Amino acid sequence: MMNKESIRDWLALSLWDNLGPRDQECLRTALPEPWHALSDAHLMNSVLQNKKRPGNPPVEHLRNQADKLISLAEKGLFSFVTTINTRYPKLLANIPAPPPVLYYVGDVSILHKPAIAVIGTRRPTGYGKNVAEYFAESLAKEGYVIVSGLAMGIDSIAHIATLKANGKTVAVLGCGLDNPYPKTNRTIREKIEKEGCVVSEFPWGTPPNPGQFPRRNRIISGLSVGVLIVESTEKSGALITVGHAVDQNRDVFAVPGPIFSPESKGPLRVLQNGAYPVAEPKDITSFYSLQKSIPFDDQSCSEELYEIDSDHKPVWDLLDTTPVTIDDLMNALQWESSEIQNALLKMELLGLITQLPGQQYVRNIKPYRQKEQ
Repeated sequence: MMNKESIRDWLALSLWDNLGPRDQECLRTALPEPWHALSDAHLMNSVLQNKKRPGNPPVEHLRNQADKLISLAEKGLFSFVTTINTRYPKLLANIPAPPPVLYYVGDVSILHKPAIAVIGTRRPTGYGKNVAEYFAESLAKEGYVIVSGLAMGIDSIAHIATLKANGKTVAVLGCGLDNPYPKTNRTIREKIEKEGCVVSEFPWGTPPNPGQFPRRNRIISGLSVGVLIVESTEKSGALITVGHAVDQNRDVFAVPGPIFSPESKGPLRVLQNGAYPVAEPKDITSFYSLQKSIPFDDQSCSEELYEIDSDHKPVWDLLDTTPVTIDDLMNALQWESSEIQNALLKMELLGLITQLPGQQYVRNIKPYRQKEQ
């Protein structure tokens, strides 16, 4: 069980520039107590043996930095959750390189609810503004959390429309939480901090550097079951988010636009590459209607009431009402695809789980194989 020292060392390890999110994830999945690698360079190098050796970390310096962050958190300036904590969002934990630490201000519980990312250009047309507002407001009223990046344009429009609809929204930053970037959205951000959640993988004191925003974008898609691109040029950062969504097996939706508008080129390319075309919010809610029709009841799915084979239990433990793909399970368990498919097939035949479109899986509400008396 983790104590405060363990949390500090994992936080310290995340602050070392020589390790990226993928290295951190490698340590987390390979070691039962990954924070021990902070003071054991041999252990770290053995885990990362096929990668560039990071060398010896400046342990005391990193621990001092971690202590400062913990002190700031204890003062109430922000909170944080790590990948080795059960409060960490499950959907985000299963992306290829989840942030080892997620800093936040606001209600972290909404990060566990079904979310749609609404993304697009910083310079939308009148058409794009209307579309972003229409979709964000309607989806929020249907209970979806709206995730975006707090940038000017489509991002801020989506956040504002959600708040007006009394919905929940998440803003993902490409800098530390102490930074007011962008200053023009200060009022919106303050409202999100009170009624939603503002998150970042970058620690307090990190300025908004351009190279950090592509990393930020993978969190936007990683927190969401689907990504909606409204308007963008062919070189927009929104397309980076779409690329992350594809890598993470997220659903991608795009709104068609006038073919002569530069801001329609991005969605057009996305549609040509297989995204789902949508003309109204119902196109998205209908897409997920099957998933929404499967309520989850811990009592009815309890291991005490239904037989869960010990060989299948690691897979079962990763399933709930949030759809999970085979790739997600492979990343989490480090199993072969055939092993996971075999376990899924057997549990599906027993009625324990349900397969949704796109080879996604959720626990079933009423598994029918009960333990023998």
